[in-house]
Amino acid sequence: MSTKATEHVEYGSPVHEIPGPAVLTKPDQDGSFVIASRLLPRDPDRLIVSAMSAVDEVRRVRRAVTLALGLGEGVAPPGTRSVRGRLVRIVDVRVGYAYGIVLTTHAYSAHRRFQIVAPIMDAAVEGREGPEVLEPLRWDVEPVRQPWLDAVPLKRPLVDTAALISLSEPWRQSRDRRRWLKRQIDVLDSSVDATTLVAIEERIVERLSL
Repeated sequence: MSTKATEHVEYGSPVHEIPGPAVLTKPDQDGSFVIASRLLPRDPDRLIVSAMSAVDEVRRVRRAVTLALGLGEGVAPPGTRSVRGRLVRIVDVRVGYAYGIVLTTHAYSAHRRFQIVAPIMDAAVEGREGPEVLEPLRWDVEPVRQPWLDAVPLKRPLVDTAALISLSEPWRQSRDRRRWLKRQIDVLDSSVDATTLVAIEERIVERLSL
């Protein structure tokens, strides 16, 4: 958990504060904050369900997530610090994907601190009896062939919008932004096309009921 001052004031991350008793906070914090730019995928079976409820905050949390994803903002224009829409090479092997697309809102994306990434998987896999092609699932986006796909050496790219992840530099927490993310992602020069980005956003909106 991070403080609202650090993530919102210094870096511009959409944050929602959940009012409630101190039991929701860490000992060194004075509130509970949803940092919408930091998504943590978890298997439902691994979640610990609290007896406390924050159901009244769901609508506001969804609003914060909508802002964090920069829905409708489009691809970052050339010459700006934002990397929204840019392709990334995922260096951290623990993630399980090799490439992805940055979705973080322009303002927060420009700080290169935490980035929300839609991973790209390869639907062409090696099966037990030879090459196979996986069928796209409901939340997958299969891009039409575009020049930017040349930067993604996958035979059958699929954008997995159900597996959004946040990547950052958890090892050093350096204040030197040139060192942020280097151990997890490399931001490439290529950007996704506008049509594919819109299709990705539509799947996310539907799935998360934003």
